[in-house]
Order: sequence, then structure tokens, then C-alpha cells
Amino acid sequence: MDRPCEEQFKIYKDVVRELAKHKQNPGSNYIQASKKTTELEQKRSQQARNSRNVIKEFMEKTRDGLAILISDMKSKKEIVGNMDEIMTFDSLEVKKRMNKKPIKQCIMEAYCYSLAFADRLTDGDLFGGIVDMSPEEMQSSFGIEMPNPEDQPKDDSGVNVPEGPGLDTLSAEPEENSGELNI
Repeated sequence: MDRPCEEQFKIYKDVVRELAKHKQNPGSNYIQASKKTTELEQKRSQQARNSRNVIKEFMEKTRDGLAILISDMKSKKEIVGNMDEIMTFDSLEVKKRMNKKPIKQCIMEAYCYSLAFADRLTDGDLFGGIVDMSPEEMQSSFGIEMPNPEDQPKDDSGVNVPEGPGLDTLSAEPEENSGELNI
């Protein structure tokens, strides 16, 4: 990996360790412990974002470089002159995934990996943020049927109006002889 990727990930690991250590022994003052926990969680979140961004940029640069090689292999064949040769590793690295594969296949697999990894960091399962899913994706992934927002009834201002029991069924009036609010 690239040096900045390693540095950012090391900082992230240190923050996670610090947060875990703090949670194991938060101290006796609840307010200070709570503030420190919040501060460390924000620091962890920020560092996770930094790490993902640096790694994503590295993967995108790798993908772009490999795309140039693939384009050349499909046309001029000027950059990679030995694309049909088999990659072999020494005895220490013999179990590597690319061992005993043609160089062109290794380049293609590395390209696909960097493409997929960058995409997963951008808006996939490694995104770290809230991922919006369409009703169809929710159905296929989780078996949850979600109403399509375009099919929802709208009020006069164009805002979706939820169907079924809602706020209109709640009452702030106390029930007879209950003395409580019916919420």
C-alpha cells in the first residue's frame, strides 16, 4: 500500500485503541468521561473518513494506471511486452493469488480489484455513511417491501403524505377517568 494509506490507517487504529481503552476505564467523573467518549468517537469517525478517502484515492490512481496498461495491451502492445508470460514468485510468496498466472490476467485482476474496492469505498458497503437504497434494493436485500415515494399520495404542497395510521390517530385529550395523555 501507499505510505499515506498506511499512515492514515495507523492513526485510525491508534484512535480506536484509545477509545477502547477509555471505554474500559472511563474514570469516576461521568460528565468528563461522557465528553471524552464523544470527543474520541468524533475523532474516530473523522479519521475513518480520512482513511477511506486516502485509500480510495490510491485505488482510483491504481485503477487509472492499470486501465492505461489494459488499453495498450488491447491495441499497440508497446508498454507490456511480455503479457503472455507466466508470473512466478519465489518460495516465500508461492501462495500469492497471482502466482502462475499470465501477466495480462494479473493486470486485469488487479484492475478489477482496484475498481471494485474504490467503488465500495465510494458508496458501497465500505462507505461508512448512510447508503440510500431503492425500494427494489430493500426488497431484494432484506425482503422488506418499501413503498415507492413516487406512488405516495401528496398534499397540496407536493409533500408525501404517509398512508395508514399516523399522527391523526393520536389524541392529546385524556381518556375518561385515566388522568393520562393518550399518545
